[in-house]
Amino acid sequence: MRRATGSRPWQVHLFALIMIGVGLWAYVDQMWTVAQDSNWFRTDLADDLSLGAMIFVLSFQFSIFAIPALIVWVFASRIAKWVVTGTSIWGTFWLVYDLNQYGHPLDTAALTVLSALPTGLAWLLLFTPAANRWFADHRKPHVTAFK
Repeated sequence: MRRATGSRPWQVHLFALIMIGVGLWAYVDQMWTVAQDSNWFRTDLADDLSLGAMIFVLSFQFSIFAIPALIVWVFASRIAKWVVTGTSIWGTFWLVYDLNQYGHPLDTAALTVLSALPTGLAWLLLFTPAANRWFADHRKPHVTAFK
């Protein structure tokens, strides 16, 4: 892959900002929960899962948000665009399934759906006309590669 050159449309900037922001927010929130519930952590979790392992898992979850966003932003990767789209649609499917399956009260359901909106908005930004033109411009073969 080669690095995308030139200016990026605001939709691509906003996509990367939303994805990294949501991932960072979830990471900080979960780390705060681990720090606040350290007594729960020591008593209720399996003995083989240490605090270090929990931090590793949370860092891995953050990278799930950050890596595709950076690959789209830096390399204009269409594959990463479609991976983000597929995982967002898959996550929306499971969100609707969970809400139907477990019958969350209205206030909990509204908060759950509201928390899923930023990532849904983020992947839709990748399909705007300006973003599609930007992806198409970077799909062309590099001229010096054939000389």
